[in-house]
Amino acid sequence: MKPRTTAKTIRIPNDTYADINREAAKKGTTFSREANERLRHGENSLTPAILVSIQNIINKVFEGVETHSIEPIEEAQKEANKLWAYRLSK
Repeated sequence: MKPRTTAKTIRIPNDTYADINREAAKKGTTFSREANERLRHGENSLTPAILVSIQNIINKVFEGVETHSIEPIEEAQKEANKLWAYRLSK
């Protein structure tokens, strides 16, 4: 069942509007979904997308340990650097 919604008019600074549009396009979602995601997780920076990234990093490290290969660990470090860059850009 689809959740009920309410339409409200709000004022959003132009730079925030552009940022939400950009992120929505990058994720292949709508402005409304991206804005709602931000509203839901505004106080919690550990959004589902970030948690998935963290889990992928952990999995790559375990893969490197299991296979005695540095390559997956280097990939994990690159992913972690992307998360830091994302976080520091906010």
